[in-house]
Amino acid sequence: MAIDKKDYPIKIEDNLWADNNHVVFFYNFMFEKKRYRGLIDLRDKTSWGKKDRVTYAKGELVRIKNTKRDVTINTNITLAAYMEEYWKSQPDTKYTATRKSHYERHVKPHIGQKKLIELRQIHIEQVLKKQEEPTYSPGRRKTIVLSERTRLQTLEVLRPAFKKAVANRIIPYNPCDGIALKLPSTKKNCGQCGRNVEQNLCCDRRGIQRRSVLSRTVSIGNTGTTKGGNYHTPLGRYIFR
Repeated sequence: MAIDKKDYPIKIEDNLWADNNHVVFFYNFMFEKKRYRGLIDLRDKTSWGKKDRVTYAKGELVRIKNTKRDVTINTNITLAAYMEEYWKSQPDTKYTATRKSHYERHVKPHIGQKKLIELRQIHIEQVLKKQEEPTYSPGRRKTIVLSERTRLQTLEVLRPAFKKAVANRIIPYNPCDGIALKLPSTKKNCGQCGRNVEQNLCCDRRGIQRRSVLSRTVSIGNTGTTKGGNYHTPLGRYIFR
């Protein structure tokens, strides 16, 4: 059946258009004087949001173009196999060891055996969602729930790893693009003044901190009496009479 471009009036980007519902996408591009046209049909993925369908369609177009250009190196490599080589290229530091440990415990069990070329944004989001569930920690011998900061390490591990894979033309795009985790605020309402401020920086807590810094400054800078002295501290100028 012939494709009628009029059925896809919404331009997503160069070479890619969508129907009015953003469910079926039409691509049309030239390569080596040959035209390629086709549809990316996502009618079986209507449960996805509009943004997810658009992101998927963009990725599929890149994959189709790369297939025509034959630029992929190994379409059968799994994430686990790729990451094994990726860690070898990273510096031998405590930071790398921490990130590798996080990957081995909280990422690899979920998507390690998936082919790198098949990974999509939704797979990364599923991993992050899975990490919200209580899990048993053998090291701690109890059930734990990962904090938002710990879950954020998943993106800190995968985003640069996928970026390297894109640079080496193993995958067409980074599946972590467009994914963000919002860390909980460290602010809270002060029990005395009611202001919403960073913890430990208000009222009595701030006064204790101010006096503590002043005490350290005076003891370090002057071993004698404090009578009649002017003292400058990181928190201000103090006068003793």
